[in-house]
Amino acid sequence: MAKFFLEIDELIQNNETQKALNFLMSELEAQREMFGKEPNSEEVAEIYERMGLCYDIQRMAERAIESYAKAYRLNLKLKGSNSPKTAKMLESLTDCSNQSTKSKNKSHTKIESP
Repeated sequence: MAKFFLEIDELIQNNETQKALNFLMSELEAQREMFGKEPNSEEVAEIYERMGLCYDIQRMAERAIESYAKAYRLNLKLKGSNSPKTAKMLESLTDCSNQSTKSKNKSHTKIESP
């Protein structure tokens, strides 16, 4: 799996986020077929983390938040609340959520004409 994630990271760095998402979704589906509907593993948490990053780059805030939240919950379950990885996922989730809120507030701001 390490090689898979290195290849995904390279795609993300090359701004090929849709291609990365396609590979991530295929791998997630394979994990589900092998281990059940919602497998609980560090690999699946990594998949959700990278999906969140791809969606975040694509400015798809709701999907990014959903993916980061799944990664956070899995890391919390697998590693506990004191894990640096769990803290990183919470930070990513919070940052994405805050950016989404700011973006929504900007789009609803009225500009009055003079």
